[in-house]
Amino acid sequence: MDQTWLQTVMYIIFLLTFQLLTQTMRRPQEFYLDKYIQDTFIINTFDGNHNDFPAIRRIADIWEWTNTVLTAGLFSNADAGEWWPDGDGSFHLDDATPYSTQDIVNEMNVFDFRRGVIFRQVRAETTRTCFHGHKCFSDLGNDGVMIQSGAGNTTSFGHGAAAGKFKFWSVESLGGNPAGSMSANPLSLRTWSSSGFIAIYMPFFSETYLPDERGAYTT
Repeated sequence: MDQTWLQTVMYIIFLLTFQLLTQTMRRPQEFYLDKYIQDTFIINTFDGNHNDFPAIRRIADIWEWTNTVLTAGLFSNADAGEWWPDGDGSFHLDDATPYSTQDIVNEMNVFDFRRGVIFRQVRAETTRTCFHGHKCFSDLGNDGVMIQSGAGNTTSFGHGAAAGKFKFWSVESLGGNPAGSMSANPLSLRTWSSSGFIAIYMPFFSETYLPDERGAYTT
């Protein structure tokens, strides 16, 4: 009986110690924020094949993800746009009053991104030939050399009509932090270079509805 009681006490102590350890790793608020961003933008699907952000492989996928996931996620992830709950039918969307431009601006102020959103990619260098003729990639660690110089593959890349269109941007060109950017993901917690290959999403507001446009920004 005494041995059973001792085992129970030790088990409870182990559970308490483990829970205290998880609480000291990161602030819980950071985990929930990371989970919210991941659910909204990263693992949220954008087409009928359930492709998500990591599954993007074509230029058309980028635009479809932008229209279906990114833009909707920035504005409360609403499928049918932003409406006041004064309509009829399912979810009161029939004949509902749409948000005005000022309403949308006020909504955006909750999560301000007027200066734009930047997606930055750091590409690893191929270092040696691995199994069966495949190439191995160097580890983009958190050493000071990588952070300061933006080490990695800085060669312009792209496929087909986009060949060579993706350009490397240095820390100075982006106005980034020379000390690097720390990942808030509890699985990473690594410091990455502030340089890299970037895509920029710059929002603006219009009083009138603007149709979709396709083509280069110069046209």
